[in-house]
Formats: sequence, C-alpha cells, structure tokens
Amino acid sequence: MREVRVRFAPSPTGPLHIGGVRTALYNYLFARHHGGKMILRIEDTDSQRFVPGAEEYIIESLKWCGIEIDEGVGYGGPHAPYRQSERREIYLKYAKQLVDAGWAYYAFDTSEELEALRKEYEERGETFAYNYRVRTTLPTSLSLTAEEVESRIARGDIWVIRFKMPENEVVAMHDLIRGDVEVNTSTLDDKVLYKSADQLPTYHLANIVDDHLMAGIGVDTDTAGFGHLQKAVALNMGNDQADLIDMTGKQHLKLRLRIQHADHIAGVVRADLVGIGSHFFDDLFLQPDLIAGNGHGVQHFIQKFFVHGTFPPFEGILARSDTVCNIK
Repeated sequence: MREVRVRFAPSPTGPLHIGGVRTALYNYLFARHHGGKMILRIEDTDSQRFVPGAEEYIIESLKWCGIEIDEGVGYGGPHAPYRQSERREIYLKYAKQLVDAGWAYYAFDTSEELEALRKEYEERGETFAYNYRVRTTLPTSLSLTAEEVESRIARGDIWVIRFKMPENEVVAMHDLIRGDVEVNTSTLDDKVLYKSADQLPTYHLANIVDDHLMAGIGVDTDTAGFGHLQKAVALNMGNDQADLIDMTGKQHLKLRLRIQHADHIAGVVRADLVGIGSHFFDDLFLQPDLIAGNGHGVQHFIQKFFVHGTFPPFEGILARSDTVCNIK
C-alpha cells in the first residue's frame, strides 16, 4: 500500500487565513490516521504580493495549533527545497519539456500589446481571451520560425511560456457534490506557466510539478483546465496518472465553545475547526475535554478521522467538493 502523503502549501502573502488552518488541520488528521506524512511547502512565486515575515508567521501558527510537520520549509526532507522560489530550475526544465512535446509555447507579447488588444475587443463588445483563436496570430513560437524564437530569446526579449490548451476537447469530472461535470476546452484560455521577467513559474505549473515530484500528493484543481495541464506534465514525467484530488476546504471560524482558560485557546480553535462540517461535531459537546491543550483532543480526532465516500453539503469531512478529474 502506498504511503499517504499530504501537503499544506500556503503563500506568504499575509496572515494565515483561518480557512487555511482548517485545510492544514484536516490534511494533518488524514495523514496521521493513515500513518502518513504531513508536508509544508511554501508557494512564494507571486513576487508582487510577497510579505516579509509571513512565512515565519505561518510556521509558528501551525505549531501553535498542534499541527506537526514531517517534511518542508524549516524541517528539511528528501524532496528539499520546499520553498518554490528555490526550485526555479526545476520548473523551467519541465516548462521547456512541455514546449518540446507540443503542450506549450513561447509568447513574446508585451503587457502594452495585450492591453491594446483587450481594448479593441471591448470596443467591439467582445471579451479577449488568449486561446486557440489568437495564439497563431500573435508573436509566439507557433507563428514565428525556430530561428526567430531563438533570436528573440538570445537578445533578451521578455517572454512567457503558455500552456497550449487543446481545442474542442471534453474534460469530464466527477464531483461528490455536483455529480458529473463536463467542460469543453474551447472555453478555456492558455495559462501562463513560466515568466522570464522574474524567472518564476506560475501556480499552474509549480503546483503540479511539485505534487508529482513530492511523491503522489493530491493536486488542487479549481478549473477543468488543470486536467489537461496535469495530463501533459504527467506524461512528460513518465507518469500517466491524471487524477486530481481537491482536498481544500475554507470555512469561516465561528466559536461555539466557551473559552475558560487562556492556555486552552489553541485547543478551542482546533476543536471548532474540526467540528465544522464533520462527524466530530457531537463529540465536542459530549466530551468537552477534547478542547484541552494537552494533545488528547488531537489524538482522539486522529483515531476517529475518516472521509465519507458521498455526503450532502455540510455533513462530510470536506467543506468543498472532493473532485476527481479524468481526461476523455
């Protein structure tokens, strides 16, 4: 049986959101229940929104909540580094592999050129989308010769690598809440995967590459486009697995328990987050000692943690849908 490995991968763009703490807590309980590993990865590829000190705050917050990390930033591990800004060469390697395999392409548009295009479309009452309709009409490696592309890169032109979204294909998803969902790729745009300006990948590439390299961690997906990107990356890594698991779950904190002692605050927060949308809710009232800060509550939740196969909204373990996507 394959080892269970889950990850919490926040961005250091500010204070840790309570919904993020809940996501980390459920991942931690799931991993511990199955004897697995909890990994902390810092996704700091958004250089424009980076907040100094946020990373340290995140690490300290998780410790305060009693969430123990096995691998990750500040802990080390076999897949180090776990900070994405230190993995630039890895992402560029796979971005170039996608270009060579025909899954991606170089684009040399400037922000000014793209803004002018958007205004033109708006004047016609249309919405501009960077997709299969326009990618061969713009300065990309799909419209330029190989020599022109090499020349532009050599002289220092700014470029990005975009994913080449297939035209008119269907991505089928089975969602535990919404049921079977199908999305046509013609409605999706070509996401930027890597930027030469700051030599950093975007979330779309870095997230999937790291989840593969860090040994089979589930991949977050918010749009059907991730299905095709996941498939492309998987094929280029020699792995034909294309299932995507969304285990995120953001809920606002509503304290239902009375805080009686200051040293129990972490236990109260932890217990309340576990209780939101789960089978633990009654336990919190029948066994008030579960909020104790001595770790007893954590062990109780670890032992009893399980994920329902199907459930109506607000009764299962995951607040958001647990999605499995396959490429038709």
